[in-house]
Amino acid sequence: MHRNKIYVFGYGSLMNIQSLQRTLPRKTIARRAHLVGYRRKFGVYMPQAKCLALNIIPEKDSVVEGVFIEVSDADIEYLKKREIGYTCTDVTDNIRENVDGHVFTFIAPDRDHPDAKIFKSYLETCLGGVPTEMRDQWLKETIIINQIEDDTAEPKYSNAILLESEK
Repeated sequence: MHRNKIYVFGYGSLMNIQSLQRTLPRKTIARRAHLVGYRRKFGVYMPQAKCLALNIIPEKDSVVEGVFIEVSDADIEYLKKREIGYTCTDVTDNIRENVDGHVFTFIAPDRDHPDAKIFKSYLETCLGGVPTEMRDQWLKETIIINQIEDDTAEPKYSNAILLESEK
């Protein structure tokens, strides 16, 4: 019996191969992909880290660029435990590209947290999965309301992978 593949659509830290492999060792990015009808927003409060994480929110004419990661049922269960506050959501019908299976991503309720900060170490970890020439556009397309705290000297984000200084 042919079994459909399962993919996770990564749009934040999972786009960064080093961050992905810290979360799911030996996994690789299958390919880049586009999720239609959503937009990135820093808006998920992570109480253990006391900062904001990335989310996607419905927005009719927007597209989120991200990556496909082929996963197993066990990987999905692990991610459900890791992604506290997010719901594992089937977004197969919102993927622009043809896909040979089901695509899931993690989406949290859209809430504002005006006093919470975004750690620059987390932002850089996410940007590490974005091609260098697309980083400015990624930032423009992402809703960033809260203050960014430059913690790169002593990263507060436990899985931080800082960008190489580009001189």
